[in-house]
Amino acid sequence: MPKNPKVAVLKFNKNLSINWNNLELQHSILVDDETGYQASTETFIEVAKYRFFGFLKPNLEKIKGCFIVRQDAPDPLKINKDNIFDKEFSASDLIYYEDEFLSRSMSQVEEKHTTEPDYLQKSLVRILLIESIAVAVLVIAVGVPKILSNLGA
Repeated sequence: MPKNPKVAVLKFNKNLSINWNNLELQHSILVDDETGYQASTETFIEVAKYRFFGFLKPNLEKIKGCFIVRQDAPDPLKINKDNIFDKEFSASDLIYYEDEFLSRSMSQVEEKHTTEPDYLQKSLVRILLIESIAVAVLVIAVGVPKILSNLGA
């Protein structure tokens, strides 16, 4: 299974600070260690760093794209719109995202268990290989002298 891509996120915190993070993107949900944020095209912006207090323009090749989110708010933050808030984030939306996350987690666990043999199966194969090698050594050790004695040596 391929790894999920990481995208840049500009997060506005409640204490009026800003964090620049790289979060994992899973099916249009930005996954942070404590919360998830909805990633939509309306929350995507381009960021450019100006030098010398804004007097020197940035190089166009160094413009970076990122998503904008608020702390403890899973709904998208739309900076370029007249109203920066999206429609009200309802409890049914939250249940939908939780169900999606749970079903994805369960399918990943099932996928891991189906492709890899479990520990018991691996140990049984090793024991059978060791036993077959031991039987082969005993057959050679006992059988070779008998064959040589039958041939008249």
